[in-house]
Amino acid sequence: MKNFKLLATLLAVIFIMSCERVELPEPSVEGIPFELKGKMGGEDFALGIDQEGMLMNTTTKYIERDSIWEFKGKLNPADGSLGPSLKISFRPEFQGRTLTQSEESVFNIDHWNFYYPQGRPIQRLPLSLQSEFSSNNIRIVDISVHGASNPETTSATIWEFEVGQSSRLPVCVQYEDNRKNTGEFCTHIYPNKNGRVPVVNWGIVSSTDSMATLVARITDHENSNNFKYDWGEGFQEKRMTTVNREGQYRLRIKDQNGLVYSKEKSLLFDDTNNNFYTYNDEISLTVEWGEPRTIKETTQKGSINIEFIDSSGQKWRLADKQNEDAEFKILDRKTYRNNQSGNRTIALMIEFTCQLTNDANETLEADGIKGWFAVGFID
Repeated sequence: MKNFKLLATLLAVIFIMSCERVELPEPSVEGIPFELKGKMGGEDFALGIDQEGMLMNTTTKYIERDSIWEFKGKLNPADGSLGPSLKISFRPEFQGRTLTQSEESVFNIDHWNFYYPQGRPIQRLPLSLQSEFSSNNIRIVDISVHGASNPETTSATIWEFEVGQSSRLPVCVQYEDNRKNTGEFCTHIYPNKNGRVPVVNWGIVSSTDSMATLVARITDHENSNNFKYDWGEGFQEKRMTTVNREGQYRLRIKDQNGLVYSKEKSLLFDDTNNNFYTYNDEISLTVEWGEPRTIKETTQKGSINIEFIDSSGQKWRLADKQNEDAEFKILDRKTYRNNQSGNRTIALMIEFTCQLTNDANETLEADGIKGWFAVGFID
């Protein structure tokens, strides 16, 4: 009789376990309670799987149009009713089907942008950069602006940069002369500021069979007397230096605002004439920014989307315009077990404040929502 009761108990346990929805996490596994708390519309808000009938679902989806993954999680009622429910989708910084970043780096973003369903409106500034030479013996090998390289350029190149991307953009021009001697000139340009860029240059003013005297020149700058020069020994007020060997020499110049310009080139000895080759290789840059244009950027890498349905069934989505205090942060991360699709589940400790809106253009403030959430991930 005891054996019969034991067998019945075991069968009951097995039956209950067979009914478990394996794609959904337990209310608390390995110390992770999936629950969010904070303020919604000024009222206390709490949503989690410790509440009766609430589930935590995780999925992944590849968006063909934008060539990007979305890692999703949703707290929703198990009975299929609309609300209350909360869905969060993450778009990583990488594109393409193949995972090119580790789980840690995907979610290790200091600032997540809020997603725009109709595309993120951004303003872009067209930039024309004209390079001028004082010698026909010099050609540009490459120009890079803010890390964007253009090795096909000859003298004029056009880029576009997002408004507000940077308060100043670094520019580097690599060049060579007809003897294949190479050099580089680096400076900074400012968005919406047109004109000629201060040119850093140095040349040989005198040379003998063993030594050469180099002098720095600054052009197109009204306060050139305030520059300091570094020939390799730190910044000083010394515009000239003497060298006694061939090699690649670099001059750095710092202006009164602390900006550093650099110029380097090769110095070669002419055995026939027993002195150093002299080159007139001054390069000047003319910057011209065009009128900004607005585009809708759909990829929106490094963004999150939030969709909320309240207990009455009202649907809320991210507002197109967020307040200054709006932010989304990931405070902690843990690897969770695979969901029903066989994909990994990542548990994230999140905190966010944002504006939501509905079809009637009403707003709802999500304030200080914090807690553990989960999303699907790919291997």
